[in-house]
Amino acid sequence: MAFPSRWIHPRDAKDPWDTFEVAEALHATDFVWTYSLDGQAVGGMKQFGGKVFLAINSLVPDEPGGSERLQGRILDLDGNRVTAPWMRNWKGRYWGCANSPQYRSSYEAYAKRAVDAGTDGLQMDDPPMNVAALRWGGCLCPHCMAEFREQCSRIRLRLPRTQKSTTRPRKGYCRRMFLGTTHATPRCNPTNQKEEAARGKHALWH
Repeated sequence: MAFPSRWIHPRDAKDPWDTFEVAEALHATDFVWTYSLDGQAVGGMKQFGGKVFLAINSLVPDEPGGSERLQGRILDLDGNRVTAPWMRNWKGRYWGCANSPQYRSSYEAYAKRAVDAGTDGLQMDDPPMNVAALRWGGCLCPHCMAEFREQCSRIRLRLPRTQKSTTRPRKGYCRRMFLGTTHATPRCNPTNQKEEAARGKHALWH
């Protein structure tokens, strides 16, 4: 049985739970989705005979074991750090940007600490990262914007070839949608504007 303890308990003197007592009661063998960098705790989990998969996520701290999350974070249009809607009441829980060298460095450092602690693998919590943040207004950091400009440049270089390869199916679509026939020949995405002007026609698709 895989047991997702999330954190190692007891976390303090007032915590009534004990991770290992609960795992034993449930006859657990494997531990998953557990946030810890403690080699001793990992050793205790391995005593149950299974595998240990420590958790890593989209908002690892700047330094492993730290609490600040400021470097290499997802930014909105105004340069504000972004977090998930369900985390907005959690202080400083800013998500890291997958394109940021700073965040990648923090991520790699955290992963290395987990491996050094003895984990058999890493479980990625909230894996969409920047893709999820599209719905929250990010990411518009300098690294993402530089990549965006590069992507636009590559798209422009491919555009003539792409347009040529899609002209025929688009023409057929225009005929069916606008004229209800496949015999007429409306111009979709015309390449000769002077010719269109001379004919006195307007393109159905720009």
